[in-house]
Amino acid sequence: MAIEVFSRYELKFMLDQERFDAIHGEICRRMRPDRYSRDGSFYTISNIYYDTPDDHLISTAVRHDGKYRYKLRLRTYDPASDMAFLEIKKKYRGLTNKRRTSILIEDGRSLLERGIEPEEKPFMNMQVVRELLEISREMTLLPKALISYDRRAYFGGDEFEPDLRVTFDSAIRFRRTDLELRHGSYGSPLLEEGYYIMEVKVSNSVPLWIARLLSDNKVSRTHFSKYGEEYKQYLAENFQKNTDKYQAYRA
Repeated sequence: MAIEVFSRYELKFMLDQERFDAIHGEICRRMRPDRYSRDGSFYTISNIYYDTPDDHLISTAVRHDGKYRYKLRLRTYDPASDMAFLEIKKKYRGLTNKRRTSILIEDGRSLLERGIEPEEKPFMNMQVVRELLEISREMTLLPKALISYDRRAYFGGDEFEPDLRVTFDSAIRFRRTDLELRHGSYGSPLLEEGYYIMEVKVSNSVPLWIARLLSDNKVSRTHFSKYGEEYKQYLAENFQKNTDKYQAYRA
């Protein structure tokens, strides 16, 4: 059963192909793959991010306004399925708190976009549903971007690291049209080919062996938000479009 409520620190690192090969090999040796990565391959995650008409949630996060920020998304691991996870991801003073519930995709969309409470089903966490329902009734929410990526994920290998999780994401892609999870994970690239985002997710401190592994490979921590990077690219593209229109008008 998927974990539905947890708090943890999420540390991110950018890896090129050489560093990925070195670090991933050691992670494979010392940690257990999650249920989606058991055959040793990447699996695809697709997310629809929701925001207000004026992009209040992501613009606040990108500007780092205040110490408290959150994101809302509908996530699936299988584009052919009718099921998804409805998630709220909050961040405060570096600590990430994530709550989610399994939900039918159509029920999740109706909840966020129209404030309609779904009929309770055995697989749903109704506490999370009600929290998200309250948010959707306080503000207008719209689907803004669909972001997909390929992932390998691992859990702590022994009883001394029960909360440790490490993920590697690559081929991050996005689109702002056709925002339907069941239409596949196609999109424009957000990250250059041959690069990976590694996340180390812990409840307290990073294990010493991982810290040494990163240090030995000369890898430093970075700040990379998939939705945040997509939003900044969207702003840059639209600025250029508006500039071109203005210049054409002046001509």
